[in-house]
Amino acid sequence: MRFDKRKAFGQHFLVNIKVIEGIVVSALNAVNEHPDATLLEIGPGDGALTLELVKRLPAKTEFFVSEVDRDLIAHWSREPRIQRMIEGDFVKEAEATLAERESFVIVSNLPYSAGTAILSQLIEHPKKVRQMTLMFQKEVADRVAAKAGSTDRGSLSIDVQNRFHVERILIVPPTAFRPPPKVHSAVVVLKPRIEFQINVSGREKEWTELLRLAFGQRRKTLKNALSMSQPWSDALLKSGVSLTSRAQELDFSEWRAIWSARFF
Repeated sequence: MRFDKRKAFGQHFLVNIKVIEGIVVSALNAVNEHPDATLLEIGPGDGALTLELVKRLPAKTEFFVSEVDRDLIAHWSREPRIQRMIEGDFVKEAEATLAERESFVIVSNLPYSAGTAILSQLIEHPKKVRQMTLMFQKEVADRVAAKAGSTDRGSLSIDVQNRFHVERILIVPPTAFRPPPKVHSAVVVLKPRIEFQINVSGREKEWTELLRLAFGQRRKTLKNALSMSQPWSDALLKSGVSLTSRAQELDFSEWRAIWSARFF
């Protein structure tokens, strides 16, 4: 079954069999590794992933699906293998949905318009999420996976990688979709770290402030970028990190040094 003209929801339907197989196998491997987890698919669209998952999921695996489009909700609500339809904007429903079960494996061909917002919600729950296999616009995937020194590295890179191991497994050309988008996509697998690289628990507000200041004007040196906050400026001076470095150049040992200089 195919659904057309869904551009209002930023949907480009996946049709490439090899890409579908790569995503489905990644999700199924995670389900087999974590048999008590509930599988959650965000935005099934016309079911390129959903139909394969329904056929191949272990019988005891619970399957939740989240969808915003009313026609698609009506269609997928008739699928007996889906135990729960989450209706509406997943960004708004994420907290309540993740509270329903102890753990989740998550899979999605994320809409370009909402991918970053959905990811930002999901990474807040590393104790709930066993694995995520997510497709993004390649530009977003590059930011998520960017290493120290990369021009793609930003606050999203640091925030995600602090909590999750990140592996990019597929680059997906526009021809893999119908209608084809104007950009490439990429599939990223995220697995929660046993321990955060930097423990920001209880100080999330300060962590957000540090990243906002450091990456707010990327051309500025850290000395200048953090000069707007006396506590962070002092922490930088005590940390031993080069004052002339720029935020995108820092590895996690240097971020940890700045953080520790302020709080420990």
